[in-house]
Amino acid sequence: MSDYVVRASCEGLVAFAGSLPKTCNEASIRHNCSPTAAAALGRALIATALYTETMKNGENISVRISGNGQLGNIITTADSEGNLRGYAQNPAADIAPRAPGIISRDGLTGWLTEDIAFESISAERSAVPEGLSTLAS
Repeated sequence: MSDYVVRASCEGLVAFAGSLPKTCNEASIRHNCSPTAAAALGRALIATALYTETMKNGENISVRISGNGQLGNIITTADSEGNLRGYAQNPAADIAPRAPGIISRDGLTGWLTEDIAFESISAERSAVPEGLSTLAS
């Protein structure tokens, strides 16, 4: 399956969705990620790719997700041309599965702070409790 991001719009509402199995798998292999770290890194990469759909030519984005859990920080960067990369501070961090075949991320990320910088000019910051974060759920 190939990577893709789609955009849908209707009556002023715009939505984006994406699937990046090749990119996420490549990042996981390059950084020797545990299954849970690979899942968190993959979600961060997808979120960053979705942000790029709103960027103009020549713009860049950097996303830093700082957690107080075992995984530490996740850093992703992308540009308007579709170049995307990222890494997890502790890719070996892993949590025992809740059940066979179910990836558990409880405690992996802890409380999160997300820094999103567009072209290093403006930034947003938000603290997200673990139970509300898509990386932690």
